[in-house]
Order: sequence, then structure tokens, then C-alpha cells
Amino acid sequence: KGKYIKSAILGGEDDDSCNQIIQTNDGGYIIIGYVSSTKVTLNGKIIPKLSKNNYDVKGEDGFILKIKSDGEYEWAIRLGGNLNDEIIKITECENGDLGIVGNFCSNNLNIYENDEDYSIKEIMANNGEKNAFFIVYSKDGKYKWSKCISGKKEVEASSIAEMSDGFVMAVNYKGMINVENKYTFNIKGQHYMNSIIIKYSKEILDDSIKHKGT
Repeated sequence: KGKYIKSAILGGEDDDSCNQIIQTNDGGYIIIGYVSSTKVTLNGKIIPKLSKNNYDVKGEDGFILKIKSDGEYEWAIRLGGNLNDEIIKITECENGDLGIVGNFCSNNLNIYENDEDYSIKEIMANNGEKNAFFIVYSKDGKYKWSKCISGKKEVEASSIAEMSDGFVMAVNYKGMINVENKYTFNIKGQHYMNSIIIKYSKEILDDSIKHKGT
């Protein structure tokens, strides 16, 4: 019991960190966290899509890494902005869609997908010190829709889970939090944390608003 099998080294010349790993329906794995290295490698092999020179990103940036069941690279996404950003949690749906939550300090969070031209699919504006994000990707890393949970002080996503009829995410915040730009929640103790559980459905209304959940 507990016999060592094998290991893999992920990272580069700067701070890089994994926050979670899950096994996917196809037998492979997805790793999320943050990277700040210019050249990120997996077992010594450079992963261009996680290397900073391919993106307009700085500091610590969130990443998604998909590897096969044998540990070999499959695809990856790096997203971020001018400051520190990271992906905290991920969940896989029955249909293979991937829901991720994280936090960003950048003025704008540039959201990318698994493609060849490194084009920005969506931009989130930061309205405070730290804001939270929720993004849904397809099983092959194609962008579907996203949400920003904002506030003037700290807003931090901490967890996500899939339900039969949607997603729920847990968010901690100080002072005030804004959901959907129309639901505002305040707490009296401005220097203390409160928590909120937010539920979203899985459907997309139409292509013209694919960056919005219902």
C-alpha cells in the first residue's frame, strides 16, 4: 500500500504552483493553479501555451493543463493580466464541460482558450482590490461563458461544484459584493469576511451573449 509509482515536474524559472488536480472522464487529468515563469516545462519539455512570451500577461497567471492518462501533454491555457491572478478550483460536468473559479488582481483579466492564435476571448474588468471569476470551457478547452463577481475590496472565490441543474460557487468578500451588476450585498463589518453561495444554470441563452450564464 502507498507504493511510489511515478511523478512529473511542472514549472520553470519563477514561481509556479498547482492548486488542484482532477481525473477527467476520459482517464486523463487536469491541473490548475498559477504560473509566472517565461518558460514552463512538463518533465523538461517546454509547453508553449503556458509560456509567457505567447500571451499579453504578466506576474502570476492562472493556468489549465490537460494531460493524458499516461502523463503526456494534451493542451493548456494561460490567462491573466498585468498583476497576479490564479485559478483556485475546477469541476468537470457529465458532458465534459469544465467549470473553473479563481481570483484576479489585474486591472483586466484576459481570458483565452485552447487555440493556435492566442486570441483573447473575453476581458473582465476589476472593480476593486481583488475580484473573483467563473469560467466554463468545453472538454477540449474552448471558451463558452464567464462571470465576474466584483466588489471594491477583497472578493475571493474559494470553491465550485456541479449540481444536476447548474453550478454553485462559494465566494468570500469584505464590505460589498456585486453579482450580475444588479444584486448587491453589504456587510456592516467592513474589515471582516462574509461568505456567499451563488448558483448559476448551465445553459447559454444564445450566441450573442455567450459570455453570460443564465
